Amino acid sequence: MRRTLRHLGAVAVTTLALGALPAAPAAAATQTYVNVCGATNFAWVVKFPSRGNYESRVIDPAGSLRCWSSWMNSIGKTEAIEIWGYPVRGNEGRIQICSVNKNLSTVATFSLSVRGKELKDTGCSI
Repeated sequence: MRRTLRHLGAVAVTTLALGALPAAPAAAATQTYVNVCGATNFAWVVKFPSRGNYESRVIDPAGSLRCWSSWMNSIGKTEAIEIWGYPVRGNEGRIQICSVNKNLSTVATFSLSVRGKELKDTGCSI
């Protein structure tokens, strides 16, 4: 019982810290923290087709670890999260590296890693 109360207190503190007024049902997250990282030699973007093709800013790691993170509101269904890479910096042409299907309302955080240094041998890991 004490453990349950302590857990509920942590949820309440988190809810207040996020500025939410009414508490959301415990079964579904209303927001999910999405974090995508990679140390690639090519630039990439994160795309959400179910959200009107919303895209992140262009991430250009140039071989160093770089991340894009954002709080995303739940849309209550499974959606595609796509990573698109740019073969040449500044070029509008791009290729899809991976697509992951996830219902963001089922998790508090979602992390994705862009693998590979060059576009020919790349992919994503959850």
